[in-house]
Amino acid sequence: GCTAFNRIDAGFDDAASIPNDCPDKNGLKIRPLNQLSAFIGQELQGKWSLRIEDVVDGNGGSISDYELELCSSTSLFSPVIVINEVADVAPGFGTIIENNQLLAEDENNADNELIFTVMETPTKGVLIRNGVELGIGDQFTQRNINNRLVIYEHSGTEEEEDQFTFIVEDGEGGWVNRTNFLINIVEGGSTTSVVDVDRTEDYFDIFPNPASDFITINQLESDNTDWNLTFTSNGQVVTKHTFQNNMQLNVSDLPSGLYLMQLESDNLKLAKKISIIK
Repeated sequence: GCTAFNRIDAGFDDAASIPNDCPDKNGLKIRPLNQLSAFIGQELQGKWSLRIEDVVDGNGGSISDYELELCSSTSLFSPVIVINEVADVAPGFGTIIENNQLLAEDENNADNELIFTVMETPTKGVLIRNGVELGIGDQFTQRNINNRLVIYEHSGTEEEEDQFTFIVEDGEGGWVNRTNFLINIVEGGSTTSVVDVDRTEDYFDIFPNPASDFITINQLESDNTDWNLTFTSNGQVVTKHTFQNNMQLNVSDLPSGLYLMQLESDNLKLAKKISIIK
């Protein structure tokens, strides 16, 4: 019994080393008779009751105070879209999406932990991360934006409007609901091309560009690497091939327009904008 104590100051913890006997009065934690883990997954909302029973005859007592610590994996700080500015792009060109146009921040997460997931792709162009075209469900991070690796490339020739839709998650339960990034296709807008920011020319000689019948693709240093080539238009796959060292791509049946050639190996992803003229 605890008849020697007139004040009990203790807590309960499933992992406590002290068994459930009469605790000291120094704020120590003791193991409960029944595991508190039984509450895991239970509904938090509702009425919580604390019942104390004194089973020993003698003087009674009173509870001066108690507290209940609830632990959750839910993030205390959700991401916030700090900047979401409309991007102006010249027809047929593109723009690097900078962090002065799209910026998410979180008080307890770094930029590489803020993950953008594409919910709707652009309809008048393509979204590219580090040379790879993004589809629905694909992701990029705020660090990718900060490092200027996210590009929008317009596929048409007219002034119009475009957009893509995304959510942002921090991996801790915090998130930003569906948000649109707006793009104005207008004369005088950005004239950046994916060719301006990729490294394709460091690995391949690709010619002619513009092309009408065939495109020759030569790896500058032949090493028998397996390359996957994907040729897309407006986000739709036109043709796919696998090759080593070099190949000739037949484009004679393709209509005039702007296309994106993606080249991917086990450890490298590249992209190049190709123009077909008939």
